[in-house]
Amino acid sequence: MSEISDFGLSKLIEANPNNSEIKNIFGVLPYIASEVLSGDKEYIRAADIYSFEIVFYKMVTGFLSYSNIPYNEDLTIKICNGL
Repeated sequence: MSEISDFGLSKLIEANPNNSEIKNIFGVLPYIASEVLSGDKEYIRAADIYSFEIVFYKMVTGFLSYSNIPYNEDLTIKICNGL
């Protein structure tokens, strides 16, 4: 049995809804869309589609996306630049 969860609408319990300057990003790096990582755009359905595509790629090929790149700030920059 497999399950896929979406935490895109999750937030910290202590999050202050009156402070619009602080943005938190939750998720595993390769599964987060570039528009979410860059913070330039509002979170939209396309970000969920991107994440699903990454999961689907793993299911079909058996390989992790970006497995040849360390999951660090370099990968973040590459995803934001359209790797």
